[in-house]
Amino acid sequence: MESGEVWTILMTAAVSVIGTLGVTYFGHWLGLSKDKQLRQEELDRHARFLAIRVVCKLDPFVSECCLVVHDQGAPDQQGEMYPLVGEPTLSFPEDVDWKSVKPDLMYRILSFPNDIEIGQQYISFVAEEIAFPPDYEEFFRERTIEYGRLGLNALVLANEIRETYGIPQRVYGDRHPKDALEAALAKAKKASEQSNALQAESIKEITKGSAGKSSEAGQKQ
Repeated sequence: MESGEVWTILMTAAVSVIGTLGVTYFGHWLGLSKDKQLRQEELDRHARFLAIRVVCKLDPFVSECCLVVHDQGAPDQQGEMYPLVGEPTLSFPEDVDWKSVKPDLMYRILSFPNDIEIGQQYISFVAEEIAFPPDYEEFFRERTIEYGRLGLNALVLANEIRETYGIPQRVYGDRHPKDALEAALAKAKKASEQSNALQAESIKEITKGSAGKSSEAGQKQ
């Protein structure tokens, strides 16, 4: 057999082997890519399903916050004011794969109930240690501020989830909850600032009066 024929046979064999390896590798790569795509599609379906369930929890919470910020209370038999609307609660589903949601969004969702609890604890503190009967003005004012803030945060979070996972925006009536929450929050904050200014002025006058009495007592001695 001549050397040229040997070389041709070797080249043919080499091309055949390389071709076989290439087809095998391509088939393996194609299979992996398809599996990866299927896993991603499944993950996306889980994420959207979870997003819908979370939004369906946040929407009622926002509506309940709107009721709270407009609750000025009513007098009981003793003439002391008490709230007419209960405090909103929020809990998210546990039977879902939270890893399917983007990490930053997952953190904001899962940490939101803790923000609510902190707000409720502050409201309870004001009710027990700062507010006085019969009107409990400080309690109702801080309750409006906290739930106005929480309601707006929940609304922003729900809108972001909708945009991220292609969920239709909720259609509201004549008045958007954002407007109601912002108006009530601004009014309560202004009232709080005015109350704090009056208290500061009263303390200043009391301090001034005490200092004047001390000075007169010293002069008499």
